[in-house]
This record gives sequence, structure tokens and C-alpha cells, in this order.
Amino acid sequence: GGDDRGNRPEGRGRPEGGERGNRPEGRGRPEGGERRGRPEPKEDEGEVIIKGHSPQQILTLFGFKGVKGASESLRANYRRSFGFTDANRDGKHSRKEYVENGRYMTPQARAGIFQASDSNKDDVVSEEEYIQNRIITDEAKEIFSSMDSNRDNKVTAKELLSSKKIEDQQLAGEIFKALDTNSDGSLVIPEYLRVWGRWARS
Repeated sequence: GGDDRGNRPEGRGRPEGGERGNRPEGRGRPEGGERRGRPEPKEDEGEVIIKGHSPQQILTLFGFKGVKGASESLRANYRRSFGFTDANRDGKHSRKEYVENGRYMTPQARAGIFQASDSNKDDVVSEEEYIQNRIITDEAKEIFSSMDSNRDNKVTAKELLSSKKIEDQQLAGEIFKALDTNSDGSLVIPEYLRVWGRWARS
């Protein structure tokens, strides 16, 4: 994500004065502000923008540190865990090693983790992909747990608001809607992690 104006071919930037040419009102990223008349999350150049906030900005509001914030000792623990499931010691998890022959969770859960971890979609999970996924998902789960005030393994909009992680209540509501992909009024870990993981990798 981020600003790509510097990568546009010559003559393809914004006209003088920063106007948006013939784009409809509210499209693109208004400088320093919200989308006029469009409060719901929208895809914009491959990245979700919610009330003028990028995925990375949203995660930062939650206190997410991500891969850059992970200590070397945490990475070493994840490297050890990776080694336990790398049966042939080739430095990568094949689908067979991880999904079919895995010992923890259900095959369906392992398949979901494998798919999320395989960020370059080459059908193997490298040690670095595994570590990155563990850092993202373990921290995301801690944040989820801190918002789940009644400990029912679900987070409602009310719980997100009362967690005070997002000061702006309207923004918190829009973020909740973006995370609640099945629109049932509560977040469960797999649903939340699918969106969170996509945002963390954007």
C-alpha cells in the first residue's frame, strides 16, 4: 500500500493543483481526511481505507506492533516450533507435512493456517513465512482476548468500543463492520484473523 504517485508514468499524475481529474467525487484518498459521503470501508488501490485510515494505521490504533516489533527471543521460539514440524528438515513446510501429517488442531484449521502463512502462494511455507504468520496471529489473538471482556471467545461491537482501543466511536464501528465479514454482530477468531492478517501484510 501507500502512496504510489511517484510510480506513475510521465504525464499520469494529478493535474496542476492536485485535483483528481475526472474521478467521481469521493474517490481516491482525500488529503488528510475522510471519504466524503462514503463512510463504509472501500477498496482503494488494493487496500481498505476506513474513514481515511489505512490498514496499518488501524492496526497501530489497536497497539499492534507486528513483525517489526517482535523480539529475537520470540523469533527463536517460533524457529524451534517450525523445526518440530519440518519433518524432512528442508527449511520449509509442504502441504503434506503441515496439513496432512500435522498433529495439532483439525486438518481444516491447519489448512487455513497453511494458506494464510504461504504469503507468496508457492504452496510451501518457508521458515520466514511461518515466523511472520505466528508473530501476526499470536499478537492479534492477544488483542482479541483483551477485548473479549466476558470471555465467550467472541468480540461484539460493544466490547470493541468499551475496550477503548479506538477512541473515535464512529471509526470503531466502521472497523468492527470491516472485521465482521459475515455481518452477524460478533467476531470470532478465524473471521477476525482472516481480515487482520490481510491488513497486517498490506
